[in-house]
Amino acid sequence: MVIKREINFTECIEGIDCCIKNAKRLTEEANIIGNKSPTSTFLLIIAFEELGKAHLLGQIASIISEGKSINWEKFWSMFTSHKFKQTGLLEMILTGQELLLGHYQEVKRNDSNLGKIIKSKNCVHKNIVYLHRLIEKIKSGNYEKIKWKNLYVDRLDNKWFVPKRTKAVGFIDGRNIYTYITDLETMRKSLLEKFK
Repeated sequence: MVIKREINFTECIEGIDCCIKNAKRLTEEANIIGNKSPTSTFLLIIAFEELGKAHLLGQIASIISEGKSINWEKFWSMFTSHKFKQTGLLEMILTGQELLLGHYQEVKRNDSNLGKIIKSKNCVHKNIVYLHRLIEKIKSGNYEKIKWKNLYVDRLDNKWFVPKRTKAVGFIDGRNIYTYITDLETMRKSLLEKFK
């Protein structure tokens, strides 16, 4: 068994870069296969997990830059937990939506495109409710099951189940993955500026 050690700020940034690069590769491969393929769905979920790891590394880099201590055992446990990787990024998105809800009018005044995209505070509220439900589904293991059902033959209810053409699973969509990548690249840039 390999013992994982503490990592420094620079190693966190390198890890973010690696996770983003791998998420891009997985998303590109999913797009080549086609969005209705079960293998594509599997790859997109893995890409999403890689972005969850990048987000976690960003949080750790921020803590390191503030000179605070880190429970490394807990970090590595979270870094390898599928449920955490699947919810970590969503919790970042949820925080952004909650901030948007609280400052909707101000943001709308400063960004004329926002009104075209998000019609009202009620739309933001609906997103928040959706994200809370989604996070609970993931914590229950629902997306982990979906991930594996899109890869392996299984026997359910006395019948064989063979992965077949599927539709995008909620937030797991190539276009969304690219949006999350952009958000994480912005986080990375902000961390580097903060730590200068």
